[in-house]
Formats: sequence, structure tokens, C-alpha cells
Amino acid sequence: TGVWENLFLCLRTYKIPSVVVEVRGGGWRFEHCQLRGCNGGVPIAAFFNSSLLIHSCGVGGLGIWQFEAFSGILLYEHSSLHLDKSTVEWTKMGGEGLRVWDAASANVSDCTFRYNGVDVGFNLAPSLSLARCDFSCSEVAAFWAMGQVEEARLDVRDCSIYGTAWRK
Repeated sequence: TGVWENLFLCLRTYKIPSVVVEVRGGGWRFEHCQLRGCNGGVPIAAFFNSSLLIHSCGVGGLGIWQFEAFSGILLYEHSSLHLDKSTVEWTKMGGEGLRVWDAASANVSDCTFRYNGVDVGFNLAPSLSLARCDFSCSEVAAFWAMGQVEEARLDVRDCSIYGTAWRK
């Protein structure tokens, strides 16, 4: 359990996917932080029964080409996320701004997703709730249901999806 406030964390991995902050249980709060991964870095990944609160943060890469993150936020198993008033941006074409797999859950509000390969990707039986979010300029899709998603729960309200592919 811990609180991270007003920090800038960045990892450049030279194309090998590595996690900047790996959470394997407990409750973690990030406020007014910049969580960045460049050239293959993944800013944050949560496993097991982890609980994340991310408020007013920037998550992802630092820009195009060599400064993109591999993915933004990864949620697995029974981890949960409350993400609000944040920006998730600059992930590689094959990566997601937010990945929610297994039985993980995400509650996202008042966020901006931009310049990601896929803004939100999900698989198996996750629960996702998104409200008042803007999705722009994803390279592949704003939402991507990967594999078996018959048990997934998706609730999207008052969101905007716009823009064209940002890299041709």
C-alpha cells in the first residue's frame, strides 16, 4: 500500500517491454504524476488483487517513434483501477492505452485517450465502466475486444470518439 504524488517516472528500455511500476497486491494511489515508458517501457502493470487509483496523471509515452510506450496501463487477474482526470497517450501500434484482462475491473471517468495503437483493449471477463472520456487518433481502434469476451461487461456513457489514424 502506498501513495505516489507529484512524481515523474520514466523508463526507456530500447524496445524490450519492461514495466516502470509493477503492482502485485495492495492499494496504490497515484496523484498528479507522470508515469511514462519510452521505446518499449510500460508505465504501470497490476496483478493479483491490486487496487489502483490514478488521479490527474499522464500515462504512456513521451511522443512518437522512439519515445512511445509499449502499452499504458495493464490490468490482470482480479486487479482494479479507478482512473480519473488523466491522459493516456502515445503507445505503440500493437499496444493499448488501457488493457483489462482476466477478471480485472476498471472505472474510468473524465479522461483523454490519444495517439494509442488501441485505446482500450479487453479479453476474457473484465468489467469496464467509462464515462465522459474523449478518444482521439487511435491507430487501430478506440475499443478492441480480443479473443473470448462473452463474459465481459462494458458500460460506456457520454464519451466521444473522433479523429483519423495518426500514423500512416
